[in-house]
Amino acid sequence: MQVVPNLLQSATYPITAMLDIFWDKYAPFIKKGKMVDPCTIETVSMLERALNYGHTRNAAVLPHSIMD
Repeated sequence: MQVVPNLLQSATYPITAMLDIFWDKYAPFIKKGKMVDPCTIETVSMLERALNYGHTRNAAVLPHSIMD
């Protein structure tokens, strides 16, 4: 049964969709060697951490400063 993987994929879809949007927008800048705004990099980093948490359910993937 593929219920759990499909549920996980559905639950994390908004995060992966946002990551895809950021990647599509900024990949050309990165390939040209241009700088990307640090706020954008931090936003993508937070989305990746949220995705990791969604997949593992382990708070160790989150920085301690978020939980304080």
